[in-house]
Amino acid sequence: MTTGEFSEFLPSGGRLVVNVQSWYVHYYFPGTEIRLGGESYYIHDNQIDSYIAAWQDNLKQYKELKATLPEKSESVTRGKLGMIIAVNSRIQEGVSLSYHGINAKNEKDLKKILDSYEYARNRANLIMSFLRQL
Repeated sequence: MTTGEFSEFLPSGGRLVVNVQSWYVHYYFPGTEIRLGGESYYIHDNQIDSYIAAWQDNLKQYKELKATLPEKSESVTRGKLGMIIAVNSRIQEGVSLSYHGINAKNEKDLKKILDSYEYARNRANLIMSFLRQL
């Protein structure tokens, strides 16, 4: 069997990594200080639909919280799949995988992320087919 790996950066951040058998999206978010290190997130091919749904549901929850919280109130909570939902936060605003990672505050931000996941899925299937022919 052929071995090999292909990777490329995605428009919304993260890196698509493809091999003959599977693919995943890898995110690395550096910490606020180099001595603290960073965080890595892996979204595997069989999880992508769950992440798409979670981003959508969590953005809906963010908008509901934003509309109901008093202006100076801060709320930071965990949404589906452990994503962070932050409203009026000093750290980050919106829905994110990490405090220092990509986030979505509106439909435009969400579309960019979800389009990247769809691109990753389509591109990965094409690359996997190519790798199998080697």
